[in-house]
Amino acid sequence: RGIDVVADLATRKPKMPRRRTTFFATEDNRLTRQDPRQQALPFKTVDTAAPETKAL
Repeated sequence: RGIDVVADLATRKPKMPRRRTTFFATEDNRLTRQDPRQQALPFKTVDTAAPETKAL
């Protein structure tokens, strides 16, 4: 008097959340991450070295 048991196992991999990205269309219908209507600011690299100190 035996009992036969057959199991069916199905798994699904969870979907990872996707990050949202904003793109802008240029006049020639290309995508860019920078808004072509926004003025570019003239950023400069600043030297971060510590200033020389002198004893008075």
